[in-house]
Amino acid sequence: MDAGADTPMRPSHAPSMSMRFVRLLLIVLIFAVVGPMVWTVHIAIVVGPLIYGLNWPSRIPPFFLVGFDTRGAYAIGVVPAVIAGGLIGIKHVLLGGARWWFALGIGALVGAGLEFLIDRSLHLGGQGQLVGLFAAAAALSTLTCWRIVESW
Repeated sequence: MDAGADTPMRPSHAPSMSMRFVRLLLIVLIFAVVGPMVWTVHIAIVVGPLIYGLNWPSRIPPFFLVGFDTRGAYAIGVVPAVIAGGLIGIKHVLLGGARWWFALGIGALVGAGLEFLIDRSLHLGGQGQLVGLFAAAAALSTLTCWRIVESW
């Protein structure tokens, strides 16, 4: 079989613009549906205990614990997930594939933006200690969602 042969996974012709647009929408949909729940799991199991220790829920404002409820996870996380999914989808579908480091960087930037917008200002109280709770969780969940759509 020669290198240019038509295989099931790699057709020899480029997809049409409408098919690329559908793939972009599907990538954004995956990020919007899966992203907030994965983000919640990453905060609860991985990032929160690593940054704050095992008693981390007592160290953040109670408003942010609403993210552990499914409705709260989507209320807080769907817009950043759609933004990250849109950026990764554009890179992946239109510009030729998004790599893991691109997804990780987009996730960290979107998470830092979310943290800034909700006035956490990346500091824990006035101690000047970098928190990065949302940035780390968003980077990990973006990487998880990217892994789902990587082969599309």
